[in-house]
Amino acid sequence: MKKILVADDDPPLRGLLHLVAARAGFEVDVASNGAEALEKIRGGAYSVAIIDLMMPRMSGYELIDRLAELPKRPAVIVVTALPEGAHARLNSAVVSSILQKPFEIGLLTAVLLELAATHERSDSGANVVDFPRSN
Repeated sequence: MKKILVADDDPPLRGLLHLVAARAGFEVDVASNGAEALEKIRGGAYSVAIIDLMMPRMSGYELIDRLAELPKRPAVIVVTALPEGAHARLNSAVVSSILQKPFEIGLLTAVLLELAATHERSDSGANVVDFPRSN
């Protein structure tokens, strides 16, 4: 079963993201801040990480910058309510997709499944085609 990490400080949204990912067939871990998320990513093999940008202890921006330093990292979906101008600071080598809150559950599920499949193909050495960003 593919593993996913949901990192968001908002308990209701974190719960919703957990439910959506679990229903899509993922084993789901959660983190309530960026520091906890980084620790979990360093210690586990995740296909995908869903990351909020505004979190305590370590922001999503800082978490993404730290992920860029890792030799192996999950595909990253950013979920944010911040305006599009705030996306310019994101490392495009790490972030695979951006979903603006509120987002459609069906779109999130489709992006999760595609990124997990792409991550799996990448791990197996197959050619990978970049998944288009959703804004």
